[in-house]
Amino acid sequence: MVNFANKISLEKFIILGKSVNLKQGRGKFSILADCLESCIGAVYLDGGIDSCQKIINYFLENENASFSIKNQLNDYKTFLQEFCQKKFQCLPIYKISKEEGLEHLKTFYIEVYIDNLVYGKGSGKNKKEAEQDAAHDALKKLKVF
Repeated sequence: MVNFANKISLEKFIILGKSVNLKQGRGKFSILADCLESCIGAVYLDGGIDSCQKIINYFLENENASFSIKNQLNDYKTFLQEFCQKKFQCLPIYKISKEEGLEHLKTFYIEVYIDNLVYGKGSGKNKKEAEQDAAHDALKKLKVF
């Protein structure tokens, strides 16, 4: 969203209070995203869904949208799950392949299986992080990214 807000120089038109400016609020992701959302909402209220769709399509066509969306994607597990349901009609299964380190400094190694085949491997400081890493690896191998 920030890429889209920057593309139309939205930041120039945002009026911020002094305290927000002093705390380096200008250019902050959440402020830009909220303002862009408000602008799209105003277009919808003024011109309807068709006008809104034209603006959104413009952003997606004129940006490297797939790159932008992939960079903002951080929940690889959910994405992989949805992809697997559509393509393989099954869910991915995560299995711990190894744990290393002291109890408070463990590294977890996870493999993700799709249709009983290993599609990705990952590691992390906790199981959730390792599963995300494995899902990301699987998505790369499946050439989704």
